[in-house]
Amino acid sequence: MNMVRIFSCPRGQAALEMALILPILLLLVFGTVDFGLIFLTRSQVEEASATGARLASLGTAGAAVESTVEADYPGLTVNLSYNPGDTVGAQVTVTASKPYVVLTPVIAAFLGTSRLTISGNTTMVVEQVPGS
Repeated sequence: MNMVRIFSCPRGQAALEMALILPILLLLVFGTVDFGLIFLTRSQVEEASATGARLASLGTAGAAVESTVEADYPGLTVNLSYNPGDTVGAQVTVTASKPYVVLTPVIAAFLGTSRLTISGNTTMVVEQVPGS
């Protein structure tokens, strides 16, 4: 009689169901937040590289492009592939990258690392040579 009462207790059943569902629910919530932050960082990196390429294509000097983009987007590393002596019609490529630390340990195990480097590059045609 005592055993039947123990297994039919609704409070124990609710606690057991919560203990089974909570890890899965937390993984879904924090995984969604993690992937959202990854996509946000990716969007920022692509926007920064496009901004830098546009500045460079309009004749801004290389060091000024890098410092402007790094000031507007903190935490980014910007690399510029551009020859200042290039003529109008040449191509300028700006690559921006930013490190990202994955917050969810299960996602990090799935990806194989907890640190990602998110990068983006943009190539544009030079419209104006610097100094002209």
